[in-house]
Amino acid sequence: MSFETYKSIYLPSEDVVIRHGQAADFTFNCSKDEITEKLYRLFFTGETTLFYFWKGEYDCVPEYCNIEDALDNKRAKIAPYCLDLSNPEPVNYPKVTFKKTVFPPKLSYLMLHSYTDDWKAGVFVKAEDLKLVKDDGHIRVTYEVRYLHDGMPPYATINEADEVYSFDIPTGTYDWTEYGMDLNLPKDKMANVVCYIEAEGYV
Repeated sequence: MSFETYKSIYLPSEDVVIRHGQAADFTFNCSKDEITEKLYRLFFTGETTLFYFWKGEYDCVPEYCNIEDALDNKRAKIAPYCLDLSNPEPVNYPKVTFKKTVFPPKLSYLMLHSYTDDWKAGVFVKAEDLKLVKDDGHIRVTYEVRYLHDGMPPYATINEADEVYSFDIPTGTYDWTEYGMDLNLPKDKMANVVCYIEAEGYV
């Protein structure tokens, strides 16, 4: 309002993610003269890390919400969920998940604008005593890149990928760490990119 004066009294050095059941402390940088015998109203701002339209419909296949043994909403770094691939004992099948991005890329109904051909692709990973127990064991992230072809819609994945890139997740123990790679995706040629995460032969 016109008769009120506003001042920013808290400037965080980094974002704070507060999950259900957690708390956080904040210290305001006001001087004693600024608060003595004065009344203040505090306005808080924050984000849910999701656009408000997507609180129940973020950019993933809705069925993922039913994978109760794989989605973890307590230990994710930033997003609402992380993918829990932990194996107390080895299993005799691969665990695989994927996400397809059709070009031009968008989230829900909102198109992505002003993007270039150079992309950074990757994942955040946290591991505790991760070990491979088979010679061909691996936790691998693969990107299949498909270009536009006559007679094929942009979403089609029936043909072999035009380009394939991958990297393996290292073993050991470490906190949340970003692993990724640079991809060149020429937007005038792109049909889609499929990201696979495949894990097998590990504990």
